[in-house]
Amino acid sequence: MMIIGTLMIEHRLIERMVKILDRELDKAGKDGLINPADLDSFVDFMRVYADKCHHGKEEGILFAELDRKDVSREHRKITGELVSDHIFGRSLVNKLVALNAEYKSGDKGKLKEITGVFSGLAEFYSAHIRKEDKSYFIPVMKYFSPQEHEAMLNAFNDFDSRMDLAKYQEMVVSMEKTLKSL
Repeated sequence: MMIIGTLMIEHRLIERMVKILDRELDKAGKDGLINPADLDSFVDFMRVYADKCHHGKEEGILFAELDRKDVSREHRKITGELVSDHIFGRSLVNKLVALNAEYKSGDKGKLKEITGVFSGLAEFYSAHIRKEDKSYFIPVMKYFSPQEHEAMLNAFNDFDSRMDLAKYQEMVVSMEKTLKSL
């Protein structure tokens, strides 16, 4: 498997979580409530799987290797945009954590802000993933030799070996089942 295959597979799981998020938004709009435990699970997924694991490999391995290359101005610009996107995504997740704490403490008026952040995260991840999948990953692979691809894939696998990725795959499956039963 190529490194972009690994990253795109991770994108598919993130997209599934975004669909769960969309369903939670619909449910919250109808019920006027949101389950704080679901928010905690979503935050855990976004912080660990999407950010630490996925963005960690992008920033710590792929982008770092690209920084050593003589890449086009366009690809360097997009890399910078992607790093900025990651920072923006983290800020939305942090905002969600703060709002959820207030919601848990009884401030039910925070629901509207929570759903606004949820909506922003869904839009953000959809656009971010589209940018990486359609405009970035495949073109930047030309900068690497087969040996460099293999070395990065080994680095990805080593990175993943320190993570509990099965937990997040199971989390998504469980949340999908729960939402289907409602």
